Amino acid sequence: MRDTLIASKDQAQELELVLRRKGKTSMKKAKKNIKNFKKFIQSVRRTVVINQDHVLLSPSQEKQERL
Repeated sequence: MRDTLIASKDQAQELELVLRRKGKTSMKKAKKNIKNFKKFIQSVRRTVVINQDHVLLSPSQEKQERL
């Protein structure tokens, strides 16, 4: 699960290109967005790890988590 949450550098650069092509954001903003996104993912990961003992996922939920 953790591996799927972390975007690779290539994916981050791809996301940057897509954002820039759409003209919605500059290079600087795109990088900032990616950094914020990674921070968000890390914070989510921490809460998932902390709550793992208490949260029991049904098989269907687990499948969704893996995707």
